[in-house]
Amino acid sequence: MRRRAGLVLLAAPALARAQPRGAPKRLGLLSPGLAQDATVRGYVGALFERLATLGWQEGRNLEVLLRWGAIDAAARADAARAILAFRPDIIVVSAAPAAVTLLIAETRSIPIVFVNMTEAALGGFVADRAHPGGNVSGFLNFENALFAKWV
Repeated sequence: MRRRAGLVLLAAPALARAQPRGAPKRLGLLSPGLAQDATVRGYVGALFERLATLGWQEGRNLEVLLRWGAIDAAARADAARAILAFRPDIIVVSAAPAAVTLLIAETRSIPIVFVNMTEAALGGFVADRAHPGGNVSGFLNFENALFAKWV
């Protein structure tokens, strides 16, 4: 569990690179889990804790639109559209390939960081794992090259 939480924390530096004064930065966060799920809430909490250590605090210099996972595809699409309408500076998506596909189709200018994805889910999101190109990048939950080491 700590490893997954660590992956979520890795998304924080993308937002923290520059901290200019002025209007708050906007973060769109799409989590596939349900708001009642303690584990998923822990991941989201870890992200906010890490952002705070980097100087980003909601209500001060950060605005956040958080949408929790949905059971059906239509609700996921609605959540993704709500995040796009929020006009965020960056979008973080966790383990929701269908939502990433929709977000990519709708914007080429907003950086999208995916976390906790599988290699198979990358289909078409990035040109190359080492050099993703475009506005999409992220972290896999495991690397196929490690399969041999598991044996």
